[in-house]
Amino acid sequence: MTPWITVYSKVEYPNARPETTATYYGALSCIEMEIGTPALADRFLDDVKASLEAWRKDLPLPIVTLLLAAGVAVTMPSHGNFAILLVGLVLGLFSFGWFGTQFVRYRQAFNGQPAHLGELLPMTWTFIARYVRLYFLALIPLFVLVFTAIRWHTFSFESLSWRISVTAYILVLDVAGTFISPTLAYSTRKVVKAVPLGLQMLVQGWPGDWKYAVVPGVAVAALGGAYWLLPSPGRPVLEILIALISLMFAGAIARYFLRNPVHARLDTE
Repeated sequence: MTPWITVYSKVEYPNARPETTATYYGALSCIEMEIGTPALADRFLDDVKASLEAWRKDLPLPIVTLLLAAGVAVTMPSHGNFAILLVGLVLGLFSFGWFGTQFVRYRQAFNGQPAHLGELLPMTWTFIARYVRLYFLALIPLFVLVFTAIRWHTFSFESLSWRISVTAYILVLDVAGTFISPTLAYSTRKVVKAVPLGLQMLVQGWPGDWKYAVVPGVAVAALGGAYWLLPSPGRPVLEILIALISLMFAGAIARYFLRNPVHARLDTE
């Protein structure tokens, strides 16, 4: 028997076997699905491979990511040099916009569409503001943690408890934000809409989508935790490695997101 999932008007999706019916209500309206074998999540490794294959089709994806990570890593410790600090800030802002651009470039690669170098800068520019807003929103809990620790005189950047707390925060943030970033690139430019929609997709797909949320989060958090164990000369190399690994997982997440029936429903509204 051909496995299937039913969404709204009996649209059939292969590779999923019906076992139970669940109805979800929320910002995306009502979605009724037959839940069985997780067709959307069993392809995690295939999606990672497709992400790496997209690098071959669109070389600027890994090259720009590598250059931005290297540039930020080298220039942010400005040592009081205003020119270096300014270059680092510019690269940092461009990096925020690049989050959105990489999702668009992945979609083009998956669809077999040609990628043009001339659109990189204007496209990235349009994404900067929304991802900067998302970044500062994500920092609010961390600021609260820091201010609380300062108030109780327990704060120290060198303390083990601070480092464990930051690593745990990175993990939680990465898992929660799995589908928020692509939502902000594909579906809406408003952070206040992207956050609930991204969280809703994560919750509705759970536990079928756990690999897309947990594996990248654990990898990034583990590498982030290793940052303090490395001598200063080795840290830029680690930052570049984190950027490239994050890019690889971003492609897998994008592929899952784009074939998700929840995303298809959102695009029709």
